[in-house]
Amino acid sequence: MAKIIIHDAGVAWRPHSKAMKTPALAHMCLQAGAIGITCAKLGEAEVMAAAGIHDILIANEIVGSRKIERLVNLCRHADV
Repeated sequence: MAKIIIHDAGVAWRPHSKAMKTPALAHMCLQAGAIGITCAKLGEAEVMAAAGIHDILIANEIVGSRKIERLVNLCRHADV
């Protein structure tokens, strides 16, 4: 049903991982028509990417050299 509503409205759907917290549900959202997943934190994005989700938006800023290194590594495996 959500896929029909979103398609008819002509919008893109990128659900936030805080609503599901599991890659399995994120995959279900993608199968239902989501264009990707939104994550609040880098660690959440890393979990989703490790589970095979490749289109990820990180909603918050990334601060610190170690986190930047992790982000660079994540970008090798997913579109962030």
